[in-house]
Formats: sequence, C-alpha cells, structure tokens
Amino acid sequence: MVWQSSDEPEPRILAGLHRIEWAVALTVGSISLFTLGLWFLPIVAFVVPPIWHRMVANTAVGLLLAAVSLVLSAERRSPQQLRWSRAAAVAVILLGVATHLEYLSGISFGIDTWLPNGYAAHLSGRPSPQAAFGFTLLGVSLLLVRAYKSAWSLSADLSALALVGFCLVLIGCDLFGATHLVDAGPVSIAPQAIFCFACFSFVVVARRAKQGHLFGVLVNVGIGSQMVRAMLPVALVQPFIVLLTAGRLIDAHILPAAYTRAVAAAAESLVVLCLVVWMGRRINLLERQLRGLSLTDELTKIFNRRGFYFLAQQAMRTALRAKSGMTVLFFDVDGLKRANDMVGHDAGSKLIQAMASLLVESFRESDIVGRVGGDEFAVVTVCDGGKARLALTRLENSVANFNRNNPGPVPLSFSFGLAELIQGASETLDILVSRADAQMYKNKTEKLGHRGGRQAAIT
Repeated sequence: MVWQSSDEPEPRILAGLHRIEWAVALTVGSISLFTLGLWFLPIVAFVVPPIWHRMVANTAVGLLLAAVSLVLSAERRSPQQLRWSRAAAVAVILLGVATHLEYLSGISFGIDTWLPNGYAAHLSGRPSPQAAFGFTLLGVSLLLVRAYKSAWSLSADLSALALVGFCLVLIGCDLFGATHLVDAGPVSIAPQAIFCFACFSFVVVARRAKQGHLFGVLVNVGIGSQMVRAMLPVALVQPFIVLLTAGRLIDAHILPAAYTRAVAAAAESLVVLCLVVWMGRRINLLERQLRGLSLTDELTKIFNRRGFYFLAQQAMRTALRAKSGMTVLFFDVDGLKRANDMVGHDAGSKLIQAMASLLVESFRESDIVGRVGGDEFAVVTVCDGGKARLALTRLENSVANFNRNNPGPVPLSFSFGLAELIQGASETLDILVSRADAQMYKNKTEKLGHRGGRQAAIT
C-alpha cells in the first residue's frame, strides 16, 4: 500500500473539477452567444422572457472572451494557445478599465457604439459599472491563473479571492435588491451576468487549488480538506439564507426590525455552533479511527505490537504505583508452519484468528491482549500468577472445545510462558516479556521433546 500525503490532491476531486470547467465554459459561451443573437435579432428578442433583455451585447462579448481565455489556458495547451489565452484576458481587462474610465471621467471610448444598437434603443451597449469592475478582476485572475512562481502565485491567489468576494457582493445585492452600487442611473448588472461571474470565480479558484498554496486545502486528500469541503457550502450559503429570511420578516411586518435582527444574529450563532460541534465530533471520530488503525492488528482485530506495548506500559506504571500484582503471559501457536504446508496459508490464518478470539474470551475485558509476532501473542493482566493460571485453565478448555467443534488436519495448540512482576526489583516491561518468552520457549522445547520420545517409543 502506497502512503499518500495529505497535501496531495484527491484524483476524484480533480476529475470532477475538470468536467465542471468544461461545463462552465460551455454554459457561459452559450449564454453570451444567445444574448448576442438577441441583440442582433430584435424580432426574436420580443418572445423571450424580459430578464434576457438586461444583459447588453458588450457584456456578452466580455464574458465570451473570458470563456475563450479559460479554455485556452487549460492543462496541456501549446505555447501559442497560452499566448492567445493571455491576449483574451488582456482584452477583458481593457474592456473593464475603459468602461470604468467612461463612467468616472466622462471620456467616451465609444464602447456603447462598438456594436449596433440592439432591440431596445434606451439600452446602451456599454456594460454596467458592476460588470466593468468584474471584468477587471476576472481578466487579472485569468491572466495569472497559471502562475506557478511564489510571488506571482500569491498575487494570483489574492486576485482569485477578490473575485470570489466581488461575486458574493453581487449575489447579496441581487438578493436584497441593492442593484445600484454607484450613481449610474438605471444601469445595473443582469442576473445572468452575475451567474457567469460566479461560475468563473469557481473555476479560477479550482484552478488555483490544483496548484496548492492558498486554495490547495480545498482539493487535497487530508482530513482537514475533507472537512473543509463538507462545511464550505453551509458556510457560504447560510448567511444569505438567514439575512434574506430576516428581511422578508421585516418587510412583511411579522416581527419588528429590532427583534428580527436579534433572531437573525442568534440563528447565525446557532449555525456556527452546530458547525463547530460537528467539526469537533468529526475530528474525534477520525482520530479514534486513525488510532485504531495504528494500534490494531488487521488479521485478528486485537492490539498489534505497538498497541500492546503502549497499553502494557501504562498498566505496569499503574501496578507499580498501586503496588499490585501484574502478570505477563507469552503464547506461541504450535504447528503453524505445518498447517501452512499441509492445508495452505488460509488455514494458518484461521488458527491465528481462533487463538486471538479465544484469548479475548478467556481473559478479562480489562486485560491487554495483543499479537506481537506472526504466531506470537502476549497478555498483560493486573493480577498475580495464581489468578492468571485460572485464566489459562479457561483458555485450555476453550481450545479443547474449539478442536472438538472444528476437527481438522492440524488442531489448535499453543505453548505459553508466564512472568510475574516483582515489586522493587526494577524490572521493565521488556524484561517481563523476555522472561515470559524464555519460559514459553522452554515449555515448547519440552513439549516437542516429549512428542519426539513418544514417537520413538511407538516406532
């Protein structure tokens, strides 16, 4: 199994973002071309919903140029395509800057006459001030979207962040009816233009996330990234829902404004509290799972060597402070190699699993049972040797019952050793385990010698 760093991007997320990028480019391009078609075909324009009349032709041109820049700056593009992408991004910036200058200084660049007048003579072809500001931010973001070097990369991330903030302001203004951000008369940004800017901001952030740095946490495989992806939609949407609901309550005179604001603030705090609690519970759950994976043996589901020694050290410190008894038992499954050779490794694995299960059943829940080697097990019980031998008797009876109920070519058998903690003897856990291991080896040798002598007598 290859370990994957938490800072590496999640392939599944990257594949999904790639598909979304193409969907955004296709959607924005379709909206822009449809708007341009309505602009040049006034007869058709009168049969579509009025909302489509709000986006002017030059706004559609700017969005179309941005879509072209986005497509040409995708991965594995040729140097010439990247140059065309940057040229389209610069054109978007120039459109935004020129429009701003017309609104602020009164200097005319003839933007509203670049394209013929459309289906409504009172609508200028010039983009709204909001759209002009959006084009400036969007163009800069598209120009820097593939910046890899540290200085330019930071500028690209900050530009993307500014674009997201601008889109959130546009969405909020549209939801709450604050469409006139500047003194520009009836000029305001069309809802479909807001939608297109929001789509672009998503794709720009996604592109930057693939490069890591500021937005890398959104696509990585780590636990923090998973939690961010789960919480981000709620964090972005819930303020709008709460404030929009509060505005409706005030407009409908259901609650006084002061009470409505108080309820809205309480609702915001409650949502944040729920997110924090959920995040804490999720972190604790993932921590328990990681701890379990690092301390648990995969085959037997009992403690592995690391988990056994970690908990046994704590038990020994407790026993030394309380001056109570503690016993270490060491077990070795007999005939495992013979079972693997005769029946196969699956049979050997089943013997190991059965031994682990019977150990857990025979000892107390507070005792520490671990698999410390391929066919070796260890148990730490906080009691003296006499009580430990009672547990051994239960284990021998359980093994006998298991062999009666599960007859096979190689029965389950084990050898064991036992070592008691001697208070005041300055023993360590390693010394206790070594003593129990040595006694187990001695018992195993005697058992094999006894079997060998019996076999010679029979022969």
